[in-house]
Amino acid sequence: RQMINLKGINGIGVQTDTTYFRTYQNFAWYKGGSHSDAEFDPGSRGTALMVLKYNGNVGIGTTNPTKAKLEISGGVSSSVNAGTHYLNEGGTGEQTNTNNYPFSIYVNSRIAGSIFHAHSDLRIKDVINISNTEKDLETLNKIEIVNYKYKDTIINGDKVHKKVIAQQVAKVFPEVVDSVKDEIVPDIMQKGPMQKGKVSLSGHSLLVGEEVKVIYREGKQKCYKVNSISDDAFQLDTEESAEELFIYGRKVNDFHVVDYEAIAMLNVSATQALSKKIKELESRISQLEAA
Repeated sequence: RQMINLKGINGIGVQTDTTYFRTYQNFAWYKGGSHSDAEFDPGSRGTALMVLKYNGNVGIGTTNPTKAKLEISGGVSSSVNAGTHYLNEGGTGEQTNTNNYPFSIYVNSRIAGSIFHAHSDLRIKDVINISNTEKDLETLNKIEIVNYKYKDTIINGDKVHKKVIAQQVAKVFPEVVDSVKDEIVPDIMQKGPMQKGKVSLSGHSLLVGEEVKVIYREGKQKCYKVNSISDDAFQLDTEESAEELFIYGRKVNDFHVVDYEAIAMLNVSATQALSKKIKELESRISQLEAA
């Protein structure tokens, strides 16, 4: 075990299963530039990528992280997979298009916390009109609520969900339904051997030119194009072989997604229509009782 002293008590060291940097001051990661003795100065033509302050606050894209333990300034423009749910000032919703958005944080698992604050202000919105509550009530009554389970129980679990089906909603409330490209659906979910790209599987229903996702026994996942088909096999664009291959499903270009936030707001508007009807009925009853 050793520590390389850089200046006084500052240094880089090694301990069991750990390499560490020890300092009582700040730490910064710069890109390019020339040396400067000033605090958090990346130097001429330099850029500060990340800083770790002496109090434990971390800044990415900023050298003054004071708003939270982790403060990020800036983002990367990218799109998310269809069906991704989000939370904002209006509630929850589902990603319905392939537009790019500037993301500051992207994770591939859950995020836990006690409270979420979303930005919402009239000054960032152009209000077109107030929604017609009576029409919204009619639309809401046409939407079917179903109980279902996901086919891929490994990723989504075996829980019963009470929600909507995009194709049905599109018939009565089309403005909240969209379709996106290049999404893989679990519509095969069967095992079969593969010999130099030829997969033996009866009743596969694949077409030449389609792309299919396969999962190897060791966990590797790949997407291959279907070059040829027969009744009990299909040839993939690969020379690989596997004793057992899990054929997950095919890539589609019309994967339907629903904006659940919009449906929630439709429900609010419809509830307002019902509230108005109830008040009218209560007024009539009062008049009849007084007669």
